[in-house]
Amino acid sequence: MRERLIAAFVGVTVLLIVVFGVAGAYSVTELLEDEEQRQVDRSVSMLAAVVGERLQRGDEVTASFLRRQLGAGEVAEYTDAGGEVVGTRPIGTRPGEAGSELQRSLKVAGGGTLTLSRSTASVAALVDDALLTIVLVGLLLVIFAAVLGLLAAKRLSQPFQDLALLAGEFGRGRFDVDVPHYSIPEAEDIGRAIREAQRELTGLIGRERAFAANASHQLKTPITALRLNLEDLTLWPQTPPEVAEELTRGVSELDRLSITVNDLLELAHDRRVGAVVEIDLCALVSDIARRWRPRVEADGRRLVDLTPGEVVVRLTPGPLSQILDALILNAVTHGAGEISITVSALDSYVRVQVSDQRETTGEDDFQRPSGGSRRGDIDLSVAADIAKGFGGYLRLEPEPPMTFTLMLPRSRPLA
Repeated sequence: MRERLIAAFVGVTVLLIVVFGVAGAYSVTELLEDEEQRQVDRSVSMLAAVVGERLQRGDEVTASFLRRQLGAGEVAEYTDAGGEVVGTRPIGTRPGEAGSELQRSLKVAGGGTLTLSRSTASVAALVDDALLTIVLVGLLLVIFAAVLGLLAAKRLSQPFQDLALLAGEFGRGRFDVDVPHYSIPEAEDIGRAIREAQRELTGLIGRERAFAANASHQLKTPITALRLNLEDLTLWPQTPPEVAEELTRGVSELDRLSITVNDLLELAHDRRVGAVVEIDLCALVSDIARRWRPRVEADGRRLVDLTPGEVVVRLTPGPLSQILDALILNAVTHGAGEISITVSALDSYVRVQVSDQRETTGEDDFQRPSGGSRRGDIDLSVAADIAKGFGGYLRLEPEPPMTFTLMLPRSRPLA
């Protein structure tokens, strides 16, 4: 989008420069030629008057006399009544080709005709200077249009880039992201649609959570009670061996049913918070760092992400993003200096470290509020619990600088 907007600004500017520049150059050329022709007309009129006075005095018109009356680049020829020609053009030269000279002939009082010629080289030099000015102004306008287009494109495209990042978080199961309002109507329409989808999905998640809790109670409790009763019946002395054997098989079927119910509830849970998928952890960290970087740079600090290129894990993206957001928010709110995020690939685990330049204060940092005011911000203690749910852990390194280490398995463990 940004490139298309810049190309549109520059294209329109170039088109206007070409249209008006060609018209302007044509007009300037005609104006200069007309002005030069008027000067030739004035010069031949004045020279004809001088030649006429000389003839009236009875003096002869010579080439040297004519040469003294001429300006730079001018030549004159006088043809008397008898047809004899006196001129200032060098011997052996001819008048220039058509269009290379401006000429004007005039009758002289006392007889004869005077012709004055001026080379168009001076006109061409003036035209070249004028065209050079037009070209330089055009180049400046193109540069100005490119800079203006870049600024306008950045301002117009930034909301859509932000919405793309939010939509990515939304698609990974982060339904708690805040969607800002925009002054651009199209971006505001997209944001409104995302906010409406958030409300709908939040309500849907609540209903599914209530259903899962109710289903867990309504299904697992009776199954457990029935299993205990069957086990008791198998242990009664009054129960025949054949019946006890059938009851034992029934207990096995109940165990299989209980496992199936647990699997279905786990599947419903995964669909609710974001299914386990293969994700590039480095790309996820880079996206989160890009989202946080404007806020960090607004405080005069830096946020850098050091990733090895690609590290694929099988986890739920939404809760993982919440952990990383909590660590970065803690560094932004309570930390100092540069914030760095480092991803390292181990054998069966991946390590993510978030550090800043403050001194380590101990495990009490896990109990410190994150400092966030947005819906969905979590404290570090909650982030540590989520990490345990992934089969990993979150710890605070004992040595400075302040560093939180998140260890995650390559794939999510089975419940």
